Amino acid sequence: MVQSYRNTRKGFYTDCYQDTTPIGSIVANLKSGANTYDHSFINKATNPHKLEDFNGSAYISGDDPAYTHDGYLYCDGTEYAIKDYPSLYQIIGTSYGGRASSGIDVINGGSGYSLTSVVSITAPPTGGTQATAIVKTVDSNGAILEIDILNPGNGYVTEPTVTVSGGSNATFTVRLNSGVIQNITQANVMEFWGEQYLGTFKVPNTVTKKIVGNSPVFGQNSPTIGNLSLSVGATGGAWYLDRNQQDDYFSLGKITTTGYDNVVETVGCTIVGTQKVTVTMEKKKLPSVFQHSHAILHSIPGDSTWAGKGSGDRYLQGYKSANGKIQRWNPTTGTVLEHSHALLRNVLTDNTIATYDFMDYKGGDENVGALKDVPDISNASGAEFKPQPGYTTEIPYDDQFYLASGASNAGSFEFQTSIGNPTLSSFTSASTIGGRQVTTGGVPNYDYSQEFEYTNPGTYTIPLSSITGTPEKLVYNLVGGGGSGAAGTISGNDGGDSTITAGSTLVLIAGGGKKGNPSNSNTGGTGGNGGSATETGSLTGLSVGLNGVSGTQGDNNTQTEVDSPSNPGGGGTGGISISQSQTGNSEGKGSDGDRILIGGQSGSYSQTLTSDGVFTGLPTGGFTNITFRIRGGRGGDGVSKNTGAGFENNRGGYGAQVDVEVAQNQLSSFTNTPAGGWNVVIGTGGNNRNGGTNSLNANGGYGGQGASGRHGGGGGACTALKRGTQIVAGAGGGGGGGADGGEGGINDAQGQAGGSYPGGAGLYQGLTASSQGNIGSGSGGVGGKYGCVGGGGGAGGAGVSSGGNLGGGTGYGGGGAPGGPGGTPGGWGGHQGGVGGQQGLSEYKTTYFSSGNLTDHTDTNGSVKLDIDYNANYWTAAGGGGGSGATWFGNVDWSDVNNPSAITIVVGAGGAAAQASGNNSGSTNPGTKGYAKVGFGTISGYTGGTVGTTTGDIVESASQNATVWDVEIKGNGSGTGVAGNFKLPVTQVPTVLFRGGGKSNDGTTSSNGYVQSGTGHATATASLTAGVVTAITLGTTAGTNTGYTEQPYVYLLHGAGSGSYITSTFSNVSVTGLTLQGNSAAYTNFLLFGGSGLSTNRDRFAVLKAQDTTSVNYFGIKACRGNGVNGGDVPEEGLKVEYQLAGSASWVYIDNIIAPSATRTDPLTGMIVPACGQNQAHDGASGDTQWYTYTVAMPQAARAPGTKIRLYQERSEQGGQDHSGGGQFDHYGICEFYYFREKATTLVFVPAAGAIKRNTVDFLEYNVQGETGPGITYSSGMGCSDATMTLKSTTKIEPQATIDPDYDVPLITPYVTCKYLIKAF
Repeated sequence: MVQSYRNTRKGFYTDCYQDTTPIGSIVANLKSGANTYDHSFINKATNPHKLEDFNGSAYISGDDPAYTHDGYLYCDGTEYAIKDYPSLYQIIGTSYGGRASSGIDVINGGSGYSLTSVVSITAPPTGGTQATAIVKTVDSNGAILEIDILNPGNGYVTEPTVTVSGGSNATFTVRLNSGVIQNITQANVMEFWGEQYLGTFKVPNTVTKKIVGNSPVFGQNSPTIGNLSLSVGATGGAWYLDRNQQDDYFSLGKITTTGYDNVVETVGCTIVGTQKVTVTMEKKKLPSVFQHSHAILHSIPGDSTWAGKGSGDRYLQGYKSANGKIQRWNPTTGTVLEHSHALLRNVLTDNTIATYDFMDYKGGDENVGALKDVPDISNASGAEFKPQPGYTTEIPYDDQFYLASGASNAGSFEFQTSIGNPTLSSFTSASTIGGRQVTTGGVPNYDYSQEFEYTNPGTYTIPLSSITGTPEKLVYNLVGGGGSGAAGTISGNDGGDSTITAGSTLVLIAGGGKKGNPSNSNTGGTGGNGGSATETGSLTGLSVGLNGVSGTQGDNNTQTEVDSPSNPGGGGTGGISISQSQTGNSEGKGSDGDRILIGGQSGSYSQTLTSDGVFTGLPTGGFTNITFRIRGGRGGDGVSKNTGAGFENNRGGYGAQVDVEVAQNQLSSFTNTPAGGWNVVIGTGGNNRNGGTNSLNANGGYGGQGASGRHGGGGGACTALKRGTQIVAGAGGGGGGGADGGEGGINDAQGQAGGSYPGGAGLYQGLTASSQGNIGSGSGGVGGKYGCVGGGGGAGGAGVSSGGNLGGGTGYGGGGAPGGPGGTPGGWGGHQGGVGGQQGLSEYKTTYFSSGNLTDHTDTNGSVKLDIDYNANYWTAAGGGGGSGATWFGNVDWSDVNNPSAITIVVGAGGAAAQASGNNSGSTNPGTKGYAKVGFGTISGYTGGTVGTTTGDIVESASQNATVWDVEIKGNGSGTGVAGNFKLPVTQVPTVLFRGGGKSNDGTTSSNGYVQSGTGHATATASLTAGVVTAITLGTTAGTNTGYTEQPYVYLLHGAGSGSYITSTFSNVSVTGLTLQGNSAAYTNFLLFGGSGLSTNRDRFAVLKAQDTTSVNYFGIKACRGNGVNGGDVPEEGLKVEYQLAGSASWVYIDNIIAPSATRTDPLTGMIVPACGQNQAHDGASGDTQWYTYTVAMPQAARAPGTKIRLYQERSEQGGQDHSGGGQFDHYGICEFYYFREKATTLVFVPAAGAIKRNTVDFLEYNVQGETGPGITYSSGMGCSDATMTLKSTTKIEPQATIDPDYDVPLITPYVTCKYLIKAF
């Protein structure tokens, strides 16, 4: 669009027309003297180049130049939010100031913080990398302004929580991108545009400055970003000219010197390069020969024999051919002879070896000795000689030998070039670190102030990183939980085991006491066994382990609640505590057994039978009281003259109610009845004249006949209680009522009510208790007949009795028949009212019943009611007592524990109480809980003894303080945790690397080392058994093992296998064989960099014993690095390598052999080693520590006899956490040291029976190599006299000048009449 324009002074073209200027472009706007929309710096009229501060009208209404030009910001160095102008930030970034978001942004800076405040970030899920950060800036109030990310971490799935120590109220927001805390950059700002917290940036500050040039300084083009080619949409450049570019724009020209004619100077000289020096023995004439003679045998040689002539063999001078005896001969003529000696590079120790001369065919020979297989020197040609007669081949000079004495001991010293064997040093269980004071024979004083006590059940971990110093003793007191006693028939519960676990070495188990056993019927439960003290780690034979004490058996026999209302006791006793804790809490004690009450078997029972039947559903036992209520049938009413309601005188009698109680001695057998059980026969009541009936035919009598139908009432039937078929009790029926006579009115000649109605005829005999005989039943007698107008007599009630039949009653008149057994006679009739019948007899057997009671009831029919009170609850036999827990108490040397990463403690719970449930009740107490206490003893001094100094086998000395060794030799660990508990390599297979051999290409570096595909290098694989390298196999892959011009180096790297190295056999262009050398073994110990060191200097170091490093080209270690899970803490400081020459006190830095904070390419292996970090895969997983060969190149200056190597971890000066409180942090482990040697030419004695090689003794050659190093060019090491140099004008000295800029040249220069706007959106 065409921009609106509000500035009263129009500016550039872009202000008036559609703007297509790219983002980041800077355009100029002219300014005037005063009161403009601009800053208040303006020209002073009297001096255009002096700035003066006027009070103009700028910003009075907020109308700054950026507001008057859409899309532009004023270039005044203002800081803007990236979220407001992301496109401009994408172009210029923070080149001019500001700070982009680090990924953690401050929402509220809080107060009270400092730059040393610690930033804590919650950890990611397992497998992720912990993010870390620091406080970057704070204000004067301690408010946090910026957080810097040190490690963005990875693996986060939700925004982590950020907290900072030392202050309060600071809050933060975190930006995540694919699990990583994401910062804002020019490359990704658009991806996160829209977020609130993106950071800030500043625009250039061009106030009172002018921008000039875009190619060479002060170029002709319009001002743009420095060095940018103008084009549509162009971006990039910078507002300064950097130091590297300046050399392209400036030149100092040619510099010449003058005034040096005839300048004469003496200059010291050296001879350059390598010089070959040849040493020969100068021939000398013999001054004289001692007097001697020869004994010779005369002979005449044949003509065909090769012999000396007169001018040949000097020994034949004056000799005449002859035959004869041996004679003395003194030479008379000859020449003065010269002689020479063999030159030796080394001393022959065998004095029998010497060159010698014989049968010399050439007179005046002055050589070292006679040649073996002499050639024909007279026909010599070039470097070779024609053969003597009898020889068919020529012998080159280099293959000729002198004859020598000494037989098979003879030979020559020759130079041979070979690869020297490496020196390997690894640790054993007997290895020690030298230079440390140790006390022998004394009694150590231990400080056990570092104790950990656990009294509640649970699992606990003691991180050894929290332990100050290196412990010497581990003290333990461990008790298992006590078992609980059984509650009657309910088993107790086992106590929990208490354990101490220190890696796989120390595993102590104080077993929990076993549960008390339940009772069975009348047999009490047996006691639980005591816990067992066991040890399952590799370290055995520890003391003191005691098994727990068993509980005792509970009492036999059950007891009823009736007999024992309260618990009778008798439970087995729990095993006693054998804890050594001294707390008085009886840890691990077993609880006592007890009985339980089996309930739910008490109550009452009631059943009423109104018809014949059997009582059913009876309780099974525990009877406390049983009663029967037996009711006979009521008698029938006699006929009354009174038709109203008031004829009580004619009522039938009430049936008997007999209440009997079962005898106590019959309660237990109450239900043990004959067949038929407790059953009843129910008698019914009389109905008018008819008597009641029952199934025994013991019916009530028939009412007596009365005049005019005024008959007597019938008797009631009896009710019988039977036990099986035997009647044991019964209740008689009521008597029938007598009828009224006919005389008189209603109140005259009244009949009598039956027995036992109130006022009636009453009882005949009542209730009888019998112990003898059988109870029978009988019917009631018939009522008496009327006389004249009399009423009929009431019939007798039926009854039960163990007696005979009853006769007719007296005084009853003539009426009425006698009753049956138990039945009463009927009442007498006559002229008056009839007499009422009596109630039948009732009876019970005292055999079964302890008491009986007779009363009446008003029911018409009979019934029997049974009431039972019972209580069958009982106390079980007693349960057995629980066993007590086992215990361990004692101590162990910390060195035997083998450096675990942590110690895990489990405190066993006491066995849970046995508890009855449901209707049952009762319980036992739980067993007493276990206990654990662990103490770490550090030596605080000694009492007595002799103080000495250790002598190390590999390490001469290492860092320590008085009691803490922060570099020490450790045994194999588990490879878990962070306390230096590294696991030595057993299954990690080594790799084989070939280098050199005349090849210029050793491969491409990678995370696994050199990748040698396509280089032609040989390949090989190592075989591994139980951590020992057992074989090396040369590869046969096509395209490998070819193109060598000399023997290559072969290295066995990384992984398992102590003391092993490889030598090769070379022929033609290939390696023909590999041999495994050294003393192959498995690693057993390693050197740990891991303690706290001195409080004032926490640096760690280890000095190795001196070695001859003359031919050593690489020093190496086989090492591991902590990664937070592989047994060690992540190291924050590097491991330096330094050397010290013999006789020197200074250490010289070589290189960092491990650099924890950055990648490093190993100079020998070609491995690109990643930075250390949490869960770094390079260093292994939990339980699988990875070990690699790390090396440094040995500088020439360090190659000398008696050189010491020092490994140095400079913790107090490098970055990372301080860890001044001690503990195990920043771990490295080293299991082997390597001194790799380069090819070297050495003097070797080569045996040759009876001969010495000619070219090794005729002359000696030496190559003199000059000194090398910085500042030394082509020195041969040979000196010469000073030289005189005269300068002449014909040879000018012309120095070559170069520019070495000191700083960047800004392209923004002071200017006062222009303002700049930068395109922002």
